[in-house]
Amino acid sequence: MPISFAGTYTPADLRHALAIRRKALPNPNILLFWLTTFSFGLIFIVGIILNPARLWAAMVFAAILVLLQIPSSRLSPFLALEEWRGAPHLHLSQQGTITEEGIEVRHQHGMSHSQWAGYFYRVITPDMILLFQGVTTFQFYPRSFFATDAE
Repeated sequence: MPISFAGTYTPADLRHALAIRRKALPNPNILLFWLTTFSFGLIFIVGIILNPARLWAAMVFAAILVLLQIPSSRLSPFLALEEWRGAPHLHLSQQGTITEEGIEVRHQHGMSHSQWAGYFYRVITPDMILLFQGVTTFQFYPRSFFATDAE
């Protein structure tokens, strides 16, 4: 039984989808951060042993690493708004159909069809559905796109 949906994304929808995504799958940059931190710690220890007078330079570098990680979580709502502004396809009114084969989405500039085999992970919350095609690539459908809760 096909399920129809229709709607237009809002910046709040994108912010909410990105927040769900951050909780659902690990950020690929976290591994890079920890590898960099471990490497720095190793260099720091060796540096102290070889030249303790340069301890201040290592401390400054450590502070910079920490400061670079803090804003990423705090800036997410602002980055989501910028992404929404820069993505014209999010501003279009969309209609679609969910079938046993996949999802078909139509808007004024065209149409796309995705098979279920193309998705490797899904997250369903009471107000949003996220379908992941990759670790960072996903489609999202807010509750407002569907006529009833059962759909």
